[in-house]
Amino acid sequence: MTLPRLVDGERRLLFAGLVTTGAVQAGIAAISSGLVSTAVTTHSLLIVPAAGLLVCALLAGSAGLLERWVGEKLAQSYVLALRRKLFAAAIPAIGRVEEARLVLPFVGDLSAVRNWAARGPAALLTAGVASTGGAILMAAQYPALAAGLLPLMAATLLLLLLYRRLGGRIAQQRQSRAQLTRFVLRRLRVPPEAALAAQQRISRADRRRLDARAERAATMAIRRATMVGLMDGVAVAGGGLTVLALLALGSSDQRALIAALGLAGFAAARLLDVARALHALAGGGVALDQITTRLENADARTLAGKTNLPPPSASIEE
Repeated sequence: MTLPRLVDGERRLLFAGLVTTGAVQAGIAAISSGLVSTAVTTHSLLIVPAAGLLVCALLAGSAGLLERWVGEKLAQSYVLALRRKLFAAAIPAIGRVEEARLVLPFVGDLSAVRNWAARGPAALLTAGVASTGGAILMAAQYPALAAGLLPLMAATLLLLLLYRRLGGRIAQQRQSRAQLTRFVLRRLRVPPEAALAAQQRISRADRRRLDARAERAATMAIRRATMVGLMDGVAVAGGGLTVLALLALGSSDQRALIAALGLAGFAAARLLDVARALHALAGGGVALDQITTRLENADARTLAGKTNLPPPSASIEE
């Protein structure tokens, strides 16, 4: 079995919709920045700027709502297709593979894949288009201030470098968490009539093993959170330094400076969304690798059953 394609069937239209919302948000930000600079430099909130800002605010809110709705619809469509494949692969393995290994993909992996589909490629595409569009519009309209975008560009490159390390930390966390979950399930899965005996059998060694696994899972979670926090910090710092750079460059045209600051702020805010999308992308990539392995092993078990060959080992780490 192979993984379903994310961009397939109706999901193609959903992806096109996400690109459109990103471009629309960049355009709205450009118009809003121009209106704000006009209102500030003229020291009056005329009817036209006020009405324009009101319309822009409503359009921006609608675009944000549409982005979230389309992203979730895309994610649920993909998870449904993937759940069907996992279920079909799990049926022949009943009685041959440990129960915990059959159940965990439907809980942990699909949750990560749903987050990946909704906030990984989808959000990365939308936020990337919006942030890039905002930066391009700023540089095109105010070329004298274009150098102020350098901190934002540097932050983007640093995010990509950190993203390459994030996948490894997520894989380590998932592995430690899966080991902890399987240990608990093995100790707690006993028939009711044997419950009292099971309570008496829980030894100090079992408690030490539980503590060791729990501490490792906690350590891996902290390491992952640290990397994610670093990525968010890079995005926020990039936006702050961009504002500082624009102010340092200055401009004799105060209207241009105010509008450029507005567009740079929009681009920086969407860069933070890019950082969070990269987190979801990394987590989903690890989960999809695990699911791919399971589907390949399911195919191998099916082939082994047809040819009377011994089935492959079911020892798959989360």
